[in-house]
Amino acid sequence: MVPQPHAAQSHRFPAAALVICYGLVVLAALTIRPLWLDEVIQLTGTTSPSVESMIRWVPDVNVGGVPLGFLTQRPFVLAGGPSAFWARLPSALFSVASCWLLVLLCSELKVPRSLTTLAAGIFMIVPAQFRYATEARPYSEALWFTLLSMVAIVKWANLPSLSMLSLCLLATVAGLYTQPYMALAVCGWCAWSILSGFRRGDWLRAATPAACLCISSLLFLPWYLWSSPQWDANIQRSELPKFHWTGGLGLDVFKGISGGSFLCSAAFLVLVLTGVWCSSVAIRGLLLCSASFVIVGALAVDSWRDYFFASRQFLFALPALSILAAIGLEAAWRRNKLMGGAIACAFSIAALTNNVTTQMNAKEDWPAAARALAQVSRGGYCVQMAESHGAGVNLYSVFVPRLESGVCGNLRTQSRVALVSNLATQAKTLSTSEEELRRLGFALRKTIAVGGTTIEMEHR
Repeated sequence: MVPQPHAAQSHRFPAAALVICYGLVVLAALTIRPLWLDEVIQLTGTTSPSVESMIRWVPDVNVGGVPLGFLTQRPFVLAGGPSAFWARLPSALFSVASCWLLVLLCSELKVPRSLTTLAAGIFMIVPAQFRYATEARPYSEALWFTLLSMVAIVKWANLPSLSMLSLCLLATVAGLYTQPYMALAVCGWCAWSILSGFRRGDWLRAATPAACLCISSLLFLPWYLWSSPQWDANIQRSELPKFHWTGGLGLDVFKGISGGSFLCSAAFLVLVLTGVWCSSVAIRGLLLCSASFVIVGALAVDSWRDYFFASRQFLFALPALSILAAIGLEAAWRRNKLMGGAIACAFSIAALTNNVTTQMNAKEDWPAAARALAQVSRGGYCVQMAESHGAGVNLYSVFVPRLESGVCGNLRTQSRVALVSNLATQAKTLSTSEEELRRLGFALRKTIAVGGTTIEMEHR
């Protein structure tokens, strides 16, 4: 299907060994950083009393929410508890499996082994990919389904079979039910396959990927029709920023390519553009089409739904961009070792620095905050939330289940109130809650700050 890029010397470390080492690093990193808000919100759903209540919760709380990622995490947290390790373990496993699928994809594309290992290494350390490998969110799982769909499409193009078509269909449907944005990468992959088929006059190969994608979309349609009104209502009542075409958005998009710093994205893009320049037409067209569909499509969907841009939406462009970056790095190294080495060092240092910083600079510790709140509640204080973004007492009761029984009723009948705010609480919301307590005759006696949560102990 695709001609070979420039041959390279045999690699020193096989891809399998690299994937194993990466898996050990990811597993070791799962408990370094405490769970943060989005992860805890997901846990409030996956620890629901029943699967039915969880599925009803998904579209109501998560804009664009789909159930499969929550269903995957649920048995892990029910068996091991809502700890960082068990909540994040599915993401780690899917990330490691994604790295191996990228190796298989490169093999199907006839990419030399040295470039395959290099592409896998780049993919592993790109900040956006590594972040979601160590987060209790569904994005690594969706990325795995994306790569599985790509491998199936390329295998089918090289040797058509019903099994590969079925695999592509199942992987795409599963991916849609894990994170709908993954379909953009598959659309780009299919678009190039369709174009290539028409150019060769092979109408069957041109039409089949499109038919597979249409069937996948139809199978996702029932969930979309049921959830879309809830998504729209969630967007309207949300206090999160809306979508705007601004200069700031351009900067966010640039950083979002890698999910890291400006330097990281700049070095990464230099490698990608070099790879585009040096790769064959078939490789260039296929990979650029996939990445471009993700980037342009994500911005178009955000604008259409009036939803704020998030760099995680570009995650599904990373497989294609990583392969192009590997081709670019190999070409730059062959032409000028000093230049190639400098770009590689700039990207690697920036990416690894960002990964370490993300793990070490945590501002939130919800389990610690829940324990502190439980202690205050046992001291005779009822719990009053200064809510914002839905950050209610249920976020703390994930870790201390009995907290909800201590929520304040009528404040006029209370003598001691623990007013709780956190990093998601807006200043205006907190000020309104404090003013209400002052009108009722409460005075602040003590303040406790734990893991991004502030507890104001008020006495009448």
